[in-house]
Amino acid sequence: MQSNIETLILAALIESKEAFNEFERYGNGLDEFSPINRAIAQAVERYRSVDGDCGRVDRVLLEEQLLRDIKNDKHVGPIREALRAVPSDVSVGNVREHVRALHKGAVGQRLSLALANGQSEDEVSKLGKEYFSGESAGAAETSDLVDCLDTSDLTADKPNEQYIKLWPKSLNDRLDGGALRGHHILLFARPETGKTLVSLNLCCGFLHQKLGVLVVANEEPAADIRDRLRGRLLKTSKSWVRQNRAQAAERLAGASLGELRVLATSSFHETRRFLTGQRRESVHVVVFDQLRNMRLKSDSRTAELEAAGIEARSIAKEHNVLVVSITQAGDSATNKVYLEMSDVDSSKTGIPASADLMVGIGADSAMKLNGLLGISLPKNKLSGLHDKFTVNCNFQTGEIT
Repeated sequence: MQSNIETLILAALIESKEAFNEFERYGNGLDEFSPINRAIAQAVERYRSVDGDCGRVDRVLLEEQLLRDIKNDKHVGPIREALRAVPSDVSVGNVREHVRALHKGAVGQRLSLALANGQSEDEVSKLGKEYFSGESAGAAETSDLVDCLDTSDLTADKPNEQYIKLWPKSLNDRLDGGALRGHHILLFARPETGKTLVSLNLCCGFLHQKLGVLVVANEEPAADIRDRLRGRLLKTSKSWVRQNRAQAAERLAGASLGELRVLATSSFHETRRFLTGQRRESVHVVVFDQLRNMRLKSDSRTAELEAAGIEARSIAKEHNVLVVSITQAGDSATNKVYLEMSDVDSSKTGIPASADLMVGIGADSAMKLNGLLGISLPKNKLSGLHDKFTVNCNFQTGEIT
């Protein structure tokens, strides 16, 4: 998005409550904003969340709020300069039309991907209606308050917090019961070393626990993910599923499973829009495949990855879901069995800092030939156990034991 268009949209968000509400309703653009303009837009959102009735945002208070949150003094000048470059004499009506056009273009791209990836008729129909009508789901607010001295959860027959088990059992046994909504789990490995295999095995476990799973797909075609997961559920291969469609459909229909949705996008904003839509209550787990492909403007590749990690963690907290993110390991992990924090590609500190649990996946050539993977837990806030172990894999079915 060009910077002059960004500043015009920012001006409309500052000057007009109606323009802000329309921007929120259509949910366009923040992923494409420059880091500084994105910070300004988020500050406007915080300002209006406190005073939802204000027509125009007070720029002096907005600047004070922005500068108060800055931890690095070198960013003060650029942010102040960017905010003061936002015009006050903007044509709000024309900017609102531009936002609508951006929304229609984004929906059109999603509709094309849905058709190309063979998504369900319901999903294609939904996107078609959104494209031609311009209507989209609104946002919802969530809050969470825990009374630490309330002991009712300790005496209840069924605990309030339900642990989400992570397959395989050998992994979950090292996590004090499993993960909770709000946690952020990071899987990392070298290319062709089992990242998708492990993530689909996790998804299979989630579905067996009757959880709703959203896979944000930007690495592989949605149809591939769908059929690989079907194969894992049926303990067969995706090629068998495609060659025996009727039999696969019958077996899957008879299983008691949760719900899986695949969202083909590289946008955090699109992901948030899905999670704040009408189906938000049915999503318990979000899987980002892969984090490095999520679209965010940043000054460097490292900064972009760190921002993506922060966004994934924020989604876990804001929407009360378990988030599983997949990212690459760097060259240092080549033929390495047990990975460490420093093996994460590009971001050695920022991405690990955003995760509650890091699961490294490694193998040397001999292990790959024998269907073995090395699993390491270099960061584990769930139980504190930094363990290393080996699992058996069936690379055809995706089953891990």
